[in-house]
Amino acid sequence: MEFSMSKIANLKDLFIEQLRDRYDSANRQLGFFPTLLKEAKTPELRKVIEELQKKTRHHLETLENIFLELDADIGGEGCEATRGLIHEATEIISRSTDLQVREAGIAVSIQHLNHHDISGFGTCQAYAKTLGYKKIMETVGHMLNDEKNIDRELTNISTHSLNEEAMNPILG
Repeated sequence: MEFSMSKIANLKDLFIEQLRDRYDSANRQLGFFPTLLKEAKTPELRKVIEELQKKTRHHLETLENIFLELDADIGGEGCEATRGLIHEATEIISRSTDLQVREAGIAVSIQHLNHHDISGFGTCQAYAKTLGYKKIMETVGHMLNDEKNIDRELTNISTHSLNEEAMNPILG
């Protein structure tokens, strides 16, 4: 969903642009999750992807409500960073010749997307605070916490199973 670029004249404009970035990113990720679910075989990794998919759908609805509250249009530039991260993830998946390595690659690819989300929601939360949008700041804070929790889950399964299992081709 591409739209023409509008001028960014003040912090509110920048805030809205960052919210649009989050919205487009979430849409792109939702389109990519079916691919990840098709490729992921580990039950723990599939569970995280399914949870992330559910939370991302909720984030889209929440962002739509924020746009309504701000009386702002959702449309804006597409999130090029997310587009690039999804492209990289697709490359890792297609080039991985070992199942365990592919699983570790899927996990790190999700974490790259997730870290982008953490940064984006953290910025939006800070802007909302500065602009005096207390309710929006709290709402964005909940989305930020969702992303941080997913990151912790991915780190946990990566460090306790996926990465170790991916070592097998080296040790074999």
